[in-house]
Amino acid sequence: MKPQKIQIASAKTAFAKIRNKKILLLASPSWLVSKATKPALQQLKLSNEVQILSYSGFYLEFRELEKMRKKLKHPFQVILAIGGGGVLDLAKHLLYDLKRPTLIAVPTTAGSGSEATQFATFYRGFQKHSLSYSWLRPQQVIFVSEWLLSIPPSVRVSAGLDCLSQAIESILSKKSTPSSRRKAFLSLKIFRKYFEKYLLIPNKTNAKQMQRAAYASGCAIQISQTNLAHALSYELTRIHGIPHGKAVFLNLIPFLRYNYLFDDRISQKRLKQIFMVWNCKTLKAFEEKLKKLAQSCEVSLDFSNWNVSEQNIKKIYEHAGKSPRARNSLHSINVNDLKEILQTYIKEIRES
Repeated sequence: MKPQKIQIASAKTAFAKIRNKKILLLASPSWLVSKATKPALQQLKLSNEVQILSYSGFYLEFRELEKMRKKLKHPFQVILAIGGGGVLDLAKHLLYDLKRPTLIAVPTTAGSGSEATQFATFYRGFQKHSLSYSWLRPQQVIFVSEWLLSIPPSVRVSAGLDCLSQAIESILSKKSTPSSRRKAFLSLKIFRKYFEKYLLIPNKTNAKQMQRAAYASGCAIQISQTNLAHALSYELTRIHGIPHGKAVFLNLIPFLRYNYLFDDRISQKRLKQIFMVWNCKTLKAFEEKLKKLAQSCEVSLDFSNWNVSEQNIKKIYEHAGKSPRARNSLHSINVNDLKEILQTYIKEIRES
């Protein structure tokens, strides 16, 4: 697989090198009307022939994909995708249809790491569908830290928690490699140092570092993929409307506890390495760090506060535990053990 071309740019210079191209520009409505992005958009339109399509979904619906397909004016030399995971999913699906254009990703959130991966998903009803082809990975990524400063705190939280969860899952994946683990641990170390600063008072420095964390997390799951915690999150997002990163984070402690059941050398070593990033020696100590992080992010760990009943969450755990995504876990999933961990966890959270 060819290495990606990485460009660190200012808002003024982001698209200076893109000239005389036929471009399909995919971006969120907020990016298209922002004062901060207006000069870059004007420069792009002056130097190129541009068709603009706006998309604002956090996850891609099949009916929206079909609408976008009908709006396309062929041919394009470049697909320029500016946004979060939903926009990048859309770009990859359109690239799958068109096949020829160069895909350039410009992430405006620091979380999904989709700019580093070959994966794209959409939902048809409640069914999740995925694509995975090496040529769907963006050939170029442009990072503009200034464009992360104006996104709402709730989006910064959800994206950041997705970044954290992906890195941890990658380390505890059966497909992980020394290379993917190096990238995942790099992501965790940057996250720990900069996330809460970025959340409270975002500036170019901490936004740039969170972009690094998200990209490293994406590079890790490009190799290892995610597993159980993500599998548990999909119905929480699709059916109950919980933002994706928060939905994954809600399941992170049960996911860690499940892995901690296994006393093999590999599991215990990797878990302890994760704990040590936060200067913790035990799972309990690390759980306390995660609970404090949830408080600082104003994310409740009580499923009932998200209007998810105990009966529903048990059904979700049973379905997810048998899913293909969960099979990428370091250990095979015993649904009964998983539900027992969940029941204990729910009781602890409600009594705390």
